[in-house]
Amino acid sequence: MIRSIFIPPTSITATSRLFYGMRAYSTKLEKASLQKYLHDPVKVTVIPITDKESFIYYKHTDNLFNSQSRILKAEKWIVEKSAKLWRKLKKSPKSYNKKIVSMVQSLLNSTPWSENSLLTIPSESYILKRIKGEKDKTQEIRLTLKDYTVKAEQVDTQPLHVYYPPGISSPDECLRQMKKLYQEGLIYHKKWTLYCLLGLPLTIPLILIPLIPNVPGFYLSYRAYVNIKAYLGAKHLKSLLESSKQNLEFRELLGYTEVYKRGTSSRTQGNQKESKGAPELLLNKKTLPLILDFLEVHELESDLNKVILQESKSQEKNKI
Repeated sequence: MIRSIFIPPTSITATSRLFYGMRAYSTKLEKASLQKYLHDPVKVTVIPITDKESFIYYKHTDNLFNSQSRILKAEKWIVEKSAKLWRKLKKSPKSYNKKIVSMVQSLLNSTPWSENSLLTIPSESYILKRIKGEKDKTQEIRLTLKDYTVKAEQVDTQPLHVYYPPGISSPDECLRQMKKLYQEGLIYHKKWTLYCLLGLPLTIPLILIPLIPNVPGFYLSYRAYVNIKAYLGAKHLKSLLESSKQNLEFRELLGYTEVYKRGTSSRTQGNQKESKGAPELLLNKKTLPLILDFLEVHELESDLNKVILQESKSQEKNKI
């Protein structure tokens, strides 16, 4: 693997270049205000967990979904129906339904939190590509992936901003973590998609028993779906990092680092700090509500609680 090289800027007005593999990324020395971040229609937010791991969150507005996609419409309908059934099961007063919910919830909590991160990244075909106008570069035109593929060499893509807390993370560290996320995700979720699909036929006999719901079949179907979604998210992330037509720009989010400092007792020096033993858990019960409020990402509360639970258990095991 070709190591990444970060060439630091020589002055405050310079433009740095970040090389990862054979691709160079522009890392203009721009600081983004909170308001600019909040009004960005599509962005990647890096949420440090430790000084070595981060939760990568791809957030976009609903109007960037490809409304022409029949697959997306069908998927949305199925997801809504499934969610309705799950809510009904959770509210059921029957003891065996409560046991089923508890068992399934326990299984879901054991899946790696990196899966939740990849699930925030939609399939590339689901999102409209934002390009600059041919004559007026300030104009934004949105194309489906199919139309964009035809015109990719003739158009300029709008930049995708990656927001991170300076001092805790850096463009070089963000790239390393994102590359690790998609590389491991492609392998892991492809494997588990196949396992789930192979296991489904084994649950068919349960359908013949009318009084017992085919919980294993439903669970394996759901897990196959989730693994496919995570796999497609990993593919999209790979495209963002490796395609020469994708324009990634890293932004220091003003005030972001201070949020972490308010929730931690010790000051973190980011990826330059060498931890002794287990890395410090930057994302914890104290910092979580502060981060959710600052970034306005309350939809991630359950995902990040899962991260804290798993990382805390991992650190406890390392102490033994």
